[in-house]
Parts: sequence; structure tokens; C-alpha cells
Amino acid sequence: MQSRFFSLSLGDWPDAIDWTGAVMGTYVTASLRTLSRTANYSVHDHTLAQPHSAAQQVLPLPWADQEDDARSSELRSMPPQLLEDTINRHFSQITSYYFGQNAVSLRGQAFDDILWVVLGWLESVKLMDEHNRLHHQPRKSQNPVSQQRGCERPIRDTPTLGATDSYDDVQTAWFATQYSTPHAHRSHVFHALASRGWNETICGGGLTWNPRLAPYKNSITNQLFIAASVGMYLYHPGDSDRSPFSTPHKDTDLRRIPSYHRLFLDQAIKAYDWLLKVNLTNSRGLYVDGYHISHRARQHPELGPAQCDLRNEMVYTYNQGVILSALRGLWEATGNITYLEHGHSLMRSVMRETGWHPRTQSDHGTPQDAESPRRRRGMLGTHGILTESCDPRGTCSQDAQTFKGIFMHHLTLFCEPLPLRSRAPGKTHAATREEAAMHRGSCRGEYAEWVVWNARAALRTLGRVGRGGKGGEKGKEEKAEVFGAWWGAGLRSSLDQDQDGNADEMRLPRDAVDVRNDPSLLRSPPWSLDEANRSNDAPSAAARAPTVISTDNPPSERCDPNARGRSRTAEIDDVEGERRDPNARGRGRTVETQGGGLMLLRAAWELSVGYRYDVDFP
Repeated sequence: MQSRFFSLSLGDWPDAIDWTGAVMGTYVTASLRTLSRTANYSVHDHTLAQPHSAAQQVLPLPWADQEDDARSSELRSMPPQLLEDTINRHFSQITSYYFGQNAVSLRGQAFDDILWVVLGWLESVKLMDEHNRLHHQPRKSQNPVSQQRGCERPIRDTPTLGATDSYDDVQTAWFATQYSTPHAHRSHVFHALASRGWNETICGGGLTWNPRLAPYKNSITNQLFIAASVGMYLYHPGDSDRSPFSTPHKDTDLRRIPSYHRLFLDQAIKAYDWLLKVNLTNSRGLYVDGYHISHRARQHPELGPAQCDLRNEMVYTYNQGVILSALRGLWEATGNITYLEHGHSLMRSVMRETGWHPRTQSDHGTPQDAESPRRRRGMLGTHGILTESCDPRGTCSQDAQTFKGIFMHHLTLFCEPLPLRSRAPGKTHAATREEAAMHRGSCRGEYAEWVVWNARAALRTLGRVGRGGKGGEKGKEEKAEVFGAWWGAGLRSSLDQDQDGNADEMRLPRDAVDVRNDPSLLRSPPWSLDEANRSNDAPSAAARAPTVISTDNPPSERCDPNARGRSRTAEIDDVEGERRDPNARGRGRTVETQGGGLMLLRAAWELSVGYRYDVDFP
């Protein structure tokens, strides 16, 4: 992903837009956290330059065939020094992105865009704390992985580099920890900006999506706020820098905050309580997109507070993902097991709505070898493959191409082993052995098989992309292979043939409006701020009509060719090639689709192999 799409001189992914760039940065940092956990070494002892011992060898990849496993053997047997250099090199790119990120523009964008920034830099803070503690402290134990998983030491008790650090601190700390303060500060700034979107005069609470549109309380913005708020509580080291909002007016200053600041936890709890109360889940147990507020409710305050009364039934994959990591954080911050139970219930609903049925999937072969006695279809895919409704048609916008990767990233966070000791006694909570075993059993026993099934399918979509976007010569191919957007494309020949010929059809529920893939809808009611003020109470015609998405139908003529989601990467001119490769249509293979594939493979690793590095339960 980095060699093909990242520009070190710009400190950015040029083909990404602001919010997807923030997500790509999160993906890279999260992947480095996984790499950091795979080996047992310290930079302060003699093991750094030696190959892994047999006990330290990274285990075989459960989703790879023999050829894939052979290609990856060199990477999986790299000596710790090479692994450390790999982490340092890619973290340097994240540091470059800190300066290349369009932070000034992002401050004025929609609240969900703002909150992706918070989560991204919190992930960076977590990496710095964790990698520094595991590999850059003098050895006091021969099992730092157990220290990490069991949390035998608080995550913030290791030295980081700063202006007043002692010589000993500088000698022991990972060089990257000097960036902990600016990265944490940016997450603080953007969380403060997002908090301004909380509004209790409409729907009794919740953040609106975009202040430049008619009021719309949507799932993703509020899920992001919960995840960001509880993340600020659990992982933020504190911040005394009041810039860039320091003014003579105290009410506009950025507040100084300590670590484990209770305000953030209170915000997260309140926001989740509101999310449950407002009812943003459908009969299948999935989160729908959001609520409009009718013209009558907004214009007649004498009737009482404006209520969320026009629900958009559209279902996206990322609306099911972000809340998972939020619930995991709420559990650790409060000790309330109900949060984990809600997460596991949602996860099972997601798998069910992809058509997943373990007994009809192949346990050992590739997806192509599987047999399915009858067609299995749900709101989020077919035959167990997580799918956006736009994937089969190849009409996904830049936004939608990012959604499945977001889901997999947050599923991985949700499934991290529960700590058996509190990371900060009095501030965070630990699990009982029974609770930890239950969580482990669900993630490794149920979800891992489904994730690996998706990973096997996605690996079949790898393909090369011709240059055409960033100054390269059109028609030349990159050596690096890129994941396709539609992970189920490789299953069509073996699983998706049925008698009615509509194998790829995905029918959306009534009153579902896919605004993420048709941005032109934002210019009309009930989305447009000006138009909504003149509209009646009825939803638009698009909202009333059922939507059918199928590869047999032509792309919608309503799609705006100048819309935000239009690709700036290589154009695919070979029509025959598009017919052979469904993932060559539309935007084709992009940084967003590659990031999604990366997060899928990471999830497969963490949920199946990664758990073997956890402490054993007696």
C-alpha cells in the first residue's frame, strides 16, 4: 500500500481525500502494532540481530495456499533487526503524514470527517506506548508479550522523549515517542471541535452529521464520537497545550486535560445511551444510516422538541464496525459486561446478514472449492462474504470503497484479548478469567473462521493497476498487486450461479437512500438545508422506492461525474478486461481498496494466529 500509493515528499496518499487519508494512516499504524506483537526481542540485548528462535517463529498463515505461504516465508522469518527497521521506516512515513495531513481544511469539514482524525492519532499514541514498552525497555522478564496481553504494567509508565528528558530516558525510549505529544494534541484539538456538534434540542441529543446540510443524526458520526471519546479516556496521555484556540475569551480556549479525564468517559456513556434510545437498529439487528427531522418538527417548537422521525434505512458495513471498538472501550472503562454482550450480538447479526453458515463453507480449501447447496443472501452480502451494496455493480464511491476496511479494523480492536489486570487501577477494569475466555472463544472460535473465509476470497481479487493518476505513463503496470473492492468477485463462477440469473442482486429495504454512492441527492430535500426548509413532511421519492442493485442494471444516471467519490487513479480502457475482472469497473483498484484488504488480512491474523501469543488460561 505504501510503495504504490504513498508519497513521502507530500506526506500523504495523493489519491485519497482528506478523511480517507486519515483512515489510511490509521490502517498503517494499526498494522505496525500487529507487527510489533509478533516477535519477542529487546533492542537492548543480543537477540536483535539474530533470527527468530523456533518458539518465536511467526506461525503459518491460515488463509494462504501453499504458493502464498512460500512467498511470505522470507517475511515471516525475518530477524528482529529487520522487523524493527520495517516498523521504524513505516512509522517515519506516518510522521511525514502528520505534517502532510490537511488539518486546517479538516477542521471545517463534517463531524464524522473530524472524528476520523481523532481515532487516527490515538492509534499512533497506542503504537508508541506499546512498541516502546515491548521492545525498548531493559529486560525484566523474558515474556514481554505476556506483559502486554495481561497488562502487568500500566501502559504509560515507560519513558518517552521530550524537551526535559534525562540522558537515561533518551537512551532507553523508542525514538518515535518524541511525537507522542503532538499526535496526542491533534487528537485533543479535533475531539474538541467534534464535541461542538452535540445538540440536545433535536432528538434529545446526538451529533449532527454535517452543519452545512439539513439536520441529520446518523449512526456513523455518533458511533465515531463514542469511540473517540472513550479512546481519549483510555489512551490519551494528557495535554497542556491550549493552541490553536487560545484566545482572551476563556469559553473558547482549548482546555488542559489530564490522562484518564473523566469528561471523555461521561461523553461516551451519554452518547451510547442516546444511540440506544433513538433506535437506529433495524429488525435484522443492524445499524441503519440515520434520521432526518421533518420540516414540521423543526418549524413548530410549540409541539415539543424536534424528534428524529424520518429514518433512512440504508445499511453500510462501517456502521456495524466502529461501534464494536467503542463497546470494547466502554467495557474496559466501566467494567460493565453488557457493552461486550451488545458487541457480540451485533457481530453475530453481521455474519448472519452476509449469508454465513459455517457448515456450508470449506474448512480447509479455498472459497472456489466450497459447495453451497442453496443460495445464501443477506443485507450485507452473499455466501458469507462481507459486501457493500454497490460492490456487485462496481459503482462504489471513494467513500464506500473504504467502508469494509473500517469494519475489519474495528472488529480487530473489539477482539483484542481482555486484560486480566487493570492497566490503571481505579481508572480501568480487568476481566475475570471466565469473561476473558468467553470473549476469546467468540472471537477465535466463531468470528475468526468467517474473517479467514473473507480473506481467502479477497486474495483472489488481487490484480495490477495501470498508472494514470499520478504522472505515470498510462498503460504501464505496477508490479505490486492491489486488492479489489468486491471481495466476492472471485466466487461468482463457483458459488453464484442460479437459475434466475440474478446472482449478484442485492435488494435494499424500503426507505433506504444510498447517499454515499449518489452525492447528487444532497442537493435536494430532505438533505439540502435550503430545500429542506421549504419541503413538506414526506420523504423524497427516492426514499419511498425500494432500491435494487444488480450487475444486470446500468449505473444510475443520477450519479454526479464531478462528485467527491470520483477516482483520480488509473482509468481502465479495456472493456473486455472489465468483463473478465469485475473489480476493474468504476473506480477500479485504489488506495482505499488496498487498505481494506490490508485490514482484512490483519483481522485474519489477529483473530486466528495472533491469539496464540496471548497468555494461557489455566
